[in-house]
Amino acid sequence: MHEPQANLITAHAGAGDTPPNSREFLRYATQSDADIIEIDVSKREDGRLIAAHSSTTAKAEDLTSFCRFLASLPSRQYLNFDLKAPGLEKKTVEILWSTGLAQRSMYSGTVDYKLWQPLPLSVALRLPEVMLNAENCGLVALIAEREKSPQQRLIFWQKNMAKLQEIKLRTGIDKLNLAFPTVDNFVRNYLAEHGLGLSVWTVDESQAISEFWQMGVFNLTTNKVTEAARLRREIHGF
Repeated sequence: MHEPQANLITAHAGAGDTPPNSREFLRYATQSDADIIEIDVSKREDGRLIAAHSSTTAKAEDLTSFCRFLASLPSRQYLNFDLKAPGLEKKTVEILWSTGLAQRSMYSGTVDYKLWQPLPLSVALRLPEVMLNAENCGLVALIAEREKSPQQRLIFWQKNMAKLQEIKLRTGIDKLNLAFPTVDNFVRNYLAEHGLGLSVWTVDESQAISEFWQMGVFNLTTNKVTEAARLRREIHGF
């Protein structure tokens, strides 16, 4: 599967004022302008994986049946499975292969990047297998980082870039998934200069959405899919 273009829209689980991780949400998202559909993955105490933000969510569907329903819908959108606890990677991937969704899926959240291996050089254009969250690659205190002087910020990112480049070389992972208050043009440009793409979450205000489209991010996760699509058309023409 070829890597999609930049400025993608991810429908946040529960977008369109639907119950998060529900079949109603899937019906909405698959008919929306979203390029990617986000699904949260948690684990019950008995070991079952569920489509939910938390293991204690009362009304949560078993992930396997949820994915079977999703596979039955007339959609070929990309899927992002946001893992909410460590150790869910292997079982999630097994479920996605068994339900026919694996080849259009990516992962974010609590992902152990060490489980991913580099793709062959012949596969140059691809869907990113993982959008790496800050806490999983040693990036901490990003809100405080924005308050530092330009020189201090440069030192911070120089110190962390070696780790990010090591991850990229080892696994092929080249997209960071950051909370939107931690991101500005400095961060976006510094990552781009070092061959790293940027995904931001969860952006619902029109002004912020517009600013990120102008900035040029790989992906924007939002509850306001229709508004994000409208602004993308205004700014980028598609």
